[in-house]
Amino acid sequence: MDDVVIRHGKLWTQNFTDRILIKIDIEGLYFMDFYVDQMQYSPDYKKLFNCYKVYYEKTAELLDDSIPVARASLGSAVSNYFGGELSFTSQGVYSLPIASNLRGFDFSKIKYDPDNKWIKYQMEMVRYFAENARGLFPVSITEVIMGLVFVDFIIGQNVYLEIYDNPQLVAKMIDKSVEFFIKYINDQRKYVERYRDGFFEMFFIWLPGNQIWNGVDVYGNCSPEIWRKFGKPYYEEIGKYFGGQFIHMHSNAIHLVKEVSNTKFITGISILDDFNTPRGFDKLDELHRDADGIPLQIMCTKDELLSGMKDKTLKRNVYYWCT
Repeated sequence: MDDVVIRHGKLWTQNFTDRILIKIDIEGLYFMDFYVDQMQYSPDYKKLFNCYKVYYEKTAELLDDSIPVARASLGSAVSNYFGGELSFTSQGVYSLPIASNLRGFDFSKIKYDPDNKWIKYQMEMVRYFAENARGLFPVSITEVIMGLVFVDFIIGQNVYLEIYDNPQLVAKMIDKSVEFFIKYINDQRKYVERYRDGFFEMFFIWLPGNQIWNGVDVYGNCSPEIWRKFGKPYYEEIGKYFGGQFIHMHSNAIHLVKEVSNTKFITGISILDDFNTPRGFDKLDELHRDADGIPLQIMCTKDELLSGMKDKTLKRNVYYWCT
């Protein structure tokens, strides 16, 4: 663990630019398949924890650069913290929108309430994971859902119309999301142990200091101009507060890599391949250039990895996720 964390620390501080890291999925034990499958047990966090325990027992002998992090998360949910309903599906918990637009919306609802039953439940889950994972594997808090991603959970797909119909209200809601998640992150981290002066986060990483994992999913359907107006200033705000952030995006957002890289307090960018969108590996020359020195996490196949190692054509400063 120490060796891997040291390598992560060097990569995310741009002191490993001539090297690569590799995470290897074992055939029959693909992580994303496991992750989707185990979410059927949500919101029973004890069963979710046991799924991680069984999975990481099976992969314990794998000596790659990945870190076996268990994410204490029920699924993608936000509006339930403000009175919204939850939908329990085979792929996890999803919260339903609480409005169709922001005009006339009661913004006083969007506040951090530690006594909210679902926030309390999340704290119980993080505490349970952390206590029962000691000596087994690290634990991370649930994912950050802020910016336009947060607005999407509040009003649904109408977020794309509201950007143009009510831009000032969208900006107000994004402000609320930053305020909410700063408090939410800090409260969860009271239960999670630091390791070598850093924190473990989802997708097999360790980040130095107080840095966080963050996502930009909804922005993938938007132009760079929208990122500059409704993304960049707010992600810089939370990035400054925590000292940096590791950005997760899907491959429909690769047109934003240059803009995200030009955002302050970005430690790394992970690109998760989706169906019917360009693969990150196929665009790696372009992405590597656009990232301008910021490390990338890119998915690839076993054959692509082996061929690139043999021919010495793999881009450096990259954390390859071999599936």
